[in-house]
Amino acid sequence: MCLSVRDNTKIETAQEDIICYKVFKIVYHSGGFMFLSYYRGVQYSFNVLYTLENSSLEIDSTWSGLVVEEGFHSFVSQASAQRFLTENFGYFGETRTAIFKCKIPKGARFVRGIFSPNEWSSYESICSDQIIVLESA
Repeated sequence: MCLSVRDNTKIETAQEDIICYKVFKIVYHSGGFMFLSYYRGVQYSFNVLYTLENSSLEIDSTWSGLVVEEGFHSFVSQASAQRFLTENFGYFGETRTAIFKCKIPKGARFVRGIFSPNEWSSYESICSDQIIVLESA
């Protein structure tokens, strides 16, 4: 998942907790459910602080413009996450998905931008170096 940003976009530090929404695949495995990030398949648990390791939040210049690749990608609103699922659900062929309310904690670094999984859709999104999954939205 890549976040596209504008030329004048800066990486900011959260002055207070920021609520955001993340889309997960729900997978039943070994007698329980796992919640996997939609694109990279990373498993998440509730109320755990996840921190970006081995790299930092950076805006990179690519052939397609300025993007943020590394970090915890989420949607800025539940409506944006729901629109993503509604418009792309069939395209990805997933049958079990969920939107979870998350928190980017005060002090985390973040950047706002647009996520465009294809040429006909875009969604207001945010990428951060820390995130906590709170609850089902």
